[in-house]
This record gives sequence, C-alpha cells and structure tokens, in this order.
Amino acid sequence: TQLQAGDAATAEATLRRGVQQVPNPAAVWLALGQLLGEQDRVKDAEEAFQNAVRLAPGDAIVYIEQATFYEGLARSATGEVAERYWTAARDAHQRAMDLNPTLVRPYTGLAQYYRMRKEYSTAIDLYQRGLATIPNDPWLTFGLAQTYNESGEPELGLPYYQQAVQLQ
Repeated sequence: TQLQAGDAATAEATLRRGVQQVPNPAAVWLALGQLLGEQDRVKDAEEAFQNAVRLAPGDAIVYIEQATFYEGLARSATGEVAERYWTAARDAHQRAMDLNPTLVRPYTGLAQYYRMRKEYSTAIDLYQRGLATIPNDPWLTFGLAQTYNESGEPELGLPYYQQAVQLQ
C-alpha cells in the first residue's frame, strides 16, 4: 500500500523491519529485492536476494525470483554487464531446477538463455526434459515449438504449436 501510494522509502523501511519480525524473512527479503530492483538500486537489490538465498537455500522459488531479477537487468544491459547478468540468471534457474524439477519456470528460463545464445539443441533438450517431467505443459510445449522454428526447423515445431493451442 505504501508503494502504491508513491512512498517507496516508507515501503522499504517497512520491509526492512519485517525481515527481523516475521517467521519467514526470506520472503520479505525477496519483496525488498524486487522493490529495490524497481528503483534501479541494483547493488542493494542483489544483497536482498542474496539474503533470501542465504536464509532459504533449499527453496527453489527464491532462486526463480533471483533469476527473474537478473533477467530483467540483462535485458536492459549490454556487453559484459549483460553477460554477467544472463549468467547469474542461468545459474539461479539451474539451482531452482536442481531443487525442484517439477517447476516449469526453471526450464523455460534456462531454455530462453540458450535460445538467446542460439544454442538451440541445448534449449530443445531442456524443453524435452521439462516435458518428460511435466507432461502436457503448454508453456514448455510452446517453447519447444518456438525453438524448433528459430532453429530453422519449423516443420518439427508445427505439431508442438498445435499441441500448445490444444493444451491452453
């Protein structure tokens, strides 16, 4: 509510107090990281995400949120800075997948990383592994179709596009 009212400083102070008072401070650190990231306070946001990871190293969602943060930074950066952020996002997605292979987002995040690098065979493998673990997921199916299309094999992607439409 404080943030919606335009009072980001008070919202930040509330979240900082919250990490000391709530039973699951990792969730509050995630919220603080997102708030700081939206304010382009990258170093502070990174510290907040690292605190969440430190407090909940076995929680895949913490790593997914961290990866999403780094993906956003990577999209707005260039050169070595963008590469550092993409690598951090990839690593966080991989850790999330290792912790909970039944979540869709790590597969799509990792595959997106490899598609961006035009490493299509790796992206295809990730989507297929995801579908083996989470059959009939529309996002994994659609991502596989897109990857086949981008790799120059649209005829292999067409059945997956059709399946994704049916699933969704």
